[in-house]
Amino acid sequence: FPLNIIRGDIPWKLLLKYNPVLNRTMTEHGFWSRIRLLFLSLLLRKKFTSQYNRRYATILRKVCRHSLILTGGIRSGNEASDIIRSGEADAVGFCRPFLAEPDFATKMLHNPDTRSKCTGCNRCTVLCDSPFPVKCYRKETEK
Repeated sequence: FPLNIIRGDIPWKLLLKYNPVLNRTMTEHGFWSRIRLLFLSLLLRKKFTSQYNRRYATILRKVCRHSLILTGGIRSGNEASDIIRSGEADAVGFCRPFLAEPDFATKMLHNPDTRSKCTGCNRCTVLCDSPFPVKCYRKETEK
């Protein structure tokens, strides 16, 4: 399902304009198919919470002996360190924080308390399926 990674805000105008699944559904299957997809996305919508996959890492650790890389809502160096120190994961991954601030790794090295400026607006997530480059679009779309 194309919208399962969106946590928090859903930028509807961008989603309707650029999401290829919704656009293809509209042209191939008509208006009501698109409405059904949007309704389903509202039902599946999840509130953004910090470190939202952390509880799953704890569960996976109990049944899986492979290396585990945790992603999802990690927004500071301290959060990442805490996850690794606790043994819940072997490594962590950042994506949106680096889109919002390409120098975020340097900021975390100097001050692990530094929180990412990523607001979870999901404009980057919606536009990653468009012809536009993958980057933070928050500032551009707020104008």
